[in-house]
Amino acid sequence: MKVMLRVLGLVVVMGVIVVTQSGCLVAAAAGAAGGTVAYMKGDVEAVVDAGVERTFNATKAAMEELKLPLMASWSNAMEGHVEARVGTDNKATVNINGQSEKLSKISIRVGTFGDQGLSQAILEKIKANLSRATTKTAMIQ
Repeated sequence: MKVMLRVLGLVVVMGVIVVTQSGCLVAAAAGAAGGTVAYMKGDVEAVVDAGVERTFNATKAAMEELKLPLMASWSNAMEGHVEARVGTDNKATVNINGQSEKLSKISIRVGTFGDQGLSQAILEKIKANLSRATTKTAMIQ
């Protein structure tokens, strides 16, 4: 009888865990799918309202503002890549993929496994630089 109660108790506890955790998983998936910024497998990803060239320039400026020395950078009409040194043995990598003339997808990874805090800081600097460029363009016109 005691063994039966233990098994029943274990089944109830496991059932509660499965039900509550799957709900969290669904809520997390819905939240991530609803926004334009996601943190997946160490990468921070976002879609910005700017073409590849503007996003590339804003990314290089962001690295300079954060005092992260550039290691490599290149771009063409449809994609761009910026690498900067973080500390002594890590790097921050930003990949830019053009989605259209006015949209770009950014993927940011810091280090091997990702650093969400620094990746978010880089993304915010990129967005701020894009916003400033848009404001300057609007003022000129």
